[in-house]
Amino acid sequence: MRKLFGYGKRFGMVAMAIILSGALLLGSVATAKAAEGKVVKVGLIATFTGPLATVGSPWSKGVIDCIRYVNEIGGINGVRVDLSWQGCGSNVAKAIPAHKRFVEGGALMEFMEVQPAGAMLTFLQRDQIVGNNVNALEPALISKPQWF
Repeated sequence: MRKLFGYGKRFGMVAMAIILSGALLLGSVATAKAAEGKVVKVGLIATFTGPLATVGSPWSKGVIDCIRYVNEIGGINGVRVDLSWQGCGSNVAKAIPAHKRFVEGGALMEFMEVQPAGAMLTFLQRDQIVGNNVNALEPALISKPQWF
């Protein structure tokens, strides 16, 4: 049990580091959009249900809380982050329409959990949207740093 807790703690620290690095990345993207209304749109393909809900739900809630906190402290260089989310329950077939809604809504970045990330790479590249996820299961995504 102690060993499991240690893994969970490390996973949480890595997840938070990735989320915060995503916020910093948004800072560089957001400055280009700052003059247009001081809002940058991002999407979250959340996992509150399904087979990975025990891991995905806390991660999805963490992303929502992190974005809320960033907005409470004044945004990123004065730019507010507008987060919209769609639950997919680790189902790629639900993640694809969610991605399309984010694109139509003007999102510049998507957060997603493990399951749909590999399948979504083609869509993210085509639509030129930055993807951010915590993923130890698909190391091939690391070879595409401009998107993940």
